[in-house]
Amino acid sequence: MDIGEPVAWAPGMSLLSDVSPAAWVAAALTATTSAATVAAMVPPVFSAYARVLPPTYDREDEQRRHRWSEIAACRGVALTAGTRFDDLVAGSDRWGRPSDGGLDARETQTLARVLSSFTHTPDQAYFCLWEGFGLAETQA
Repeated sequence: MDIGEPVAWAPGMSLLSDVSPAAWVAAALTATTSAATVAAMVPPVFSAYARVLPPTYDREDEQRRHRWSEIAACRGVALTAGTRFDDLVAGSDRWGRPSDGGLDARETQTLARVLSSFTHTPDQAYFCLWEGFGLAETQA
């Protein structure tokens, strides 16, 4: 398994073209699950799952981020496991949209740091990158 070149948009990480480390995911997925659910992408092999809520980006300052908890507190809305972003910001255009399914390098590094204590291989972490994002690194 070759480790790829580091990628500029994800400091400390590199792209791995060999997808075999993720083969178990495809093998463990349930074919009868609706494609519109998380269960269609995450195999039912773990005792617990976590939902990661990507921050929004400020409309005027793209470096400024807004966490869902900040938005909920400002709006006086309870943030629950089932909260949808559109419901959280209904009627307001103050906050930008969160990324649809992706985390940037800062969030990815934070997630890797937090999750490292829950694995026997804390020095290895894999994040899937969809080729459809159109990044130069995923183009053959």
